[in-house]
Amino acid sequence: MSAGDWREPASPKARSLHCRRAMQDRPATHTHRELLPGADLGESLVVQGEEVGTAEPQIRAWLRRTGLADG
Repeated sequence: MSAGDWREPASPKARSLHCRRAMQDRPATHTHRELLPGADLGESLVVQGEEVGTAEPQIRAWLRRTGLADG
């Protein structure tokens, strides 16, 4: 499957699996934007497992910046 074969699967689980399969066929140097041309990708948030317990301020700030939470 190539990135150009992207079709919108119906369920979130199917979309995730579809995206992972598309990414498996590409070198790790490709970005999501390259793999999913035309997709509306916003700002991402990365929280390391060992930082989850103290990440609430960063998560709240990200939610506000991205418009997913008010104020």
